[in-house]
Amino acid sequence: MTRLLLCLLASLAPALSGQIVLSGTNYTQNFDGIGGGLPNGFTTRTVCTTTSNGFSITPVLSPSPWSSLTGNFYNYASATGLIETSSSTDQNNSLNRCIGIRQSGSFGDAGSASPSPPCFLFVIQDTLGFAGFSMSLDLMMLSVQPRSTTWTVEYRIGTTAAFTPIGTYSDPGSWGTTAFNYNFGSTLDNVAQEVQIRVSALSPSTGSGNRDSFGIDNFVLNYSQVPAPTISAVTPATGSTAGGTSVTISGTNLSGATSVTFGGAAATNVVATAASITCLTPPGAAGAVNVSVTTPAGTAVAVGAFTYGAAPALSGLSPALGPTAGGTSVTINGSNLGGATSVTFGGAAGAVTSNTSTQIVVLTPARPAGLADVSVTTASGTSTLTGAFEFVAPPTLSGIAPATGPDTGQTVVTLSGTNLATTSGVTFDGTPATNLSASGSSITCTTPSHVAGAVNVAVTTAGGTVLLTSAFTYTPSGNPVFELREGAGGATLADGSPVTTGGYRDFGDYDIAGIGLSRAFVVQNNGSASLTLSAVTLTSGTPHFGLTATGLPAAIPAGGTYTFNVLFTPSSVGAKSAAIQLSHSDSAKPSPFTLYVAGRGMQLLAGLSLSNGALADAILGSPYSVNLNATGGTAPYTFQVLTGTLPPGLNLSQAGLIAGTPTGTATGPYAFSVRVIDSVNNYNNVNLQITVRASPLIDGGDGGGGGGCSSDDQGAGILAALAVLCLAALAARRMRQDFTGARHD
Repeated sequence: MTRLLLCLLASLAPALSGQIVLSGTNYTQNFDGIGGGLPNGFTTRTVCTTTSNGFSITPVLSPSPWSSLTGNFYNYASATGLIETSSSTDQNNSLNRCIGIRQSGSFGDAGSASPSPPCFLFVIQDTLGFAGFSMSLDLMMLSVQPRSTTWTVEYRIGTTAAFTPIGTYSDPGSWGTTAFNYNFGSTLDNVAQEVQIRVSALSPSTGSGNRDSFGIDNFVLNYSQVPAPTISAVTPATGSTAGGTSVTISGTNLSGATSVTFGGAAATNVVATAASITCLTPPGAAGAVNVSVTTPAGTAVAVGAFTYGAAPALSGLSPALGPTAGGTSVTINGSNLGGATSVTFGGAAGAVTSNTSTQIVVLTPARPAGLADVSVTTASGTSTLTGAFEFVAPPTLSGIAPATGPDTGQTVVTLSGTNLATTSGVTFDGTPATNLSASGSSITCTTPSHVAGAVNVAVTTAGGTVLLTSAFTYTPSGNPVFELREGAGGATLADGSPVTTGGYRDFGDYDIAGIGLSRAFVVQNNGSASLTLSAVTLTSGTPHFGLTATGLPAAIPAGGTYTFNVLFTPSSVGAKSAAIQLSHSDSAKPSPFTLYVAGRGMQLLAGLSLSNGALADAILGSPYSVNLNATGGTAPYTFQVLTGTLPPGLNLSQAGLIAGTPTGTATGPYAFSVRVIDSVNNYNNVNLQITVRASPLIDGGDGGGGGGCSSDDQGAGILAALAVLCLAALAARRMRQDFTGARHD
């Protein structure tokens, strides 16, 4: 019977009467017009649960008194404007209406037979474009009866979730109206789903006897329109042309977004809140595009906010091998590599040290031995070189055979071990071996020359370097012959040879303000065995002399050479000397072998000069003598020609005398410079000039006429010539006396 009643009621129930569509700033329902039917978006229902609204029941739409005892929903008079004892006529005639229910043992009571429990339901289509919701509702006790029912005000978003209670109404035991108010905060802001608000009685009534008549009236939903959306940022701002980039759009008033587009194409997987939207970009052509967000309140556009970029493309890398410990610097080449966010080797991240659009330099991570894929990820996508880099296990060495060989080198040896296939070098005490050939378990190579003794052997592979300590012993062979030369191809020196003035080992006069004068000395091995030069030491002469001898001890092969340099940098004036000792393995020569060097420190003295003035002219064939007179220094002085030449036949003594007889036929000026050195090693350079003139000619006549000279003419010529000679002799004598006097002073 109950099932039949339910089916009958369901068949008579109208379909859901639509949804409330919000507009303006509030929705108000006072039920004054329910005589013509329930308002749109409102239904009266039974068989309600915490998650279900059951089915709708058509109320009695004609005015009914509060005292009606038959269970149903009714068009009641509102309590507003009436009193508890208002007559049925006054109630029915009242224009102020409400929607109510009379519960009974067979209707609208959770403890009664079906249909039960009841609810009053408001359905709102969505709240897009609106925010700041609050509600008010009048709850009315219209007929006070012994039984009491508790009513709950609740809401939900969507059509399947459980309702959330926001208030209760318990039977006050007296007639009248109880106002209910509630502020939803931001809960209902910009909701794109259906919103349901209901007043329900899911629990059975309590007590005995008749049940109350209960009604609701003056439902008001207040809200405000949401401002138009704004966009403040799009992150990331670049992505692949293939789409699928996860993007966050930041801004305001973004909840309830109905459209998100990139360059006009719709994004997918859109999740919106008031402050942000996450979505996946659609595919797009390379270049900058506008990003648009549309809500019921308007559309926001970020111009050129997202750039579609071409995905990275890798063309190669170098090197392609490295140790399992990582740390190899690898250069990856390609295109569209700028802004790389990740570079991985077999899934492990490398450390990027530089990044351009065509090249990435990265340090490899630690990885197990084997091939690894290399991937580069940018905002526009990922590119992978499959198996492009090999991580190599570190090498090991177990032995070397043979373990001895002559110090001249050229011994072919075999090194045994593991992980040797990528060997790039083998050294014997740091000197590279030659003729290298490697496999996974062995290496063959030829030893370099080296001084006799045990040395370390090192092997370097792509996996690292391994060392065998004192693994190979060099043995002496033949006899070395030590020889020290003054420079390449210079004279051979004997042990302790004294320095010859003006020789190679005499560095000469050098200004203490100079940067230094360097000379090379060469050790040559003229023997048939390797010569060991163990040390080259400056034993005296510092700080005026310095020594540069590198790479010691050195093995000089037969016929080979070793060069070292001696630098003369006098720190004070005067004669300087130094001793250098060379320790070597030629038993037939002194060891240490001593090399002596010398030099003199000089200092420029600007006040040191000559007081002679211009030098007298010289006459071809006539004796010449000028004594140079120095001043401004500390006597005695020495003199030397520094540049240029004196006239042929003249010489300058160390004491400053220019003397001799000009020879030859060349006349004219001879320019030269003289260095003047005083007794405390001060010096200055003076530019001088001597002009050579021809001898005066004395001609005789032929005693006749016809173009010859008469006796008077001849006598006059002779007298003139004698006068010139006398004047020249007198001038030369006076100049000699002047310079001689100055010298003796």
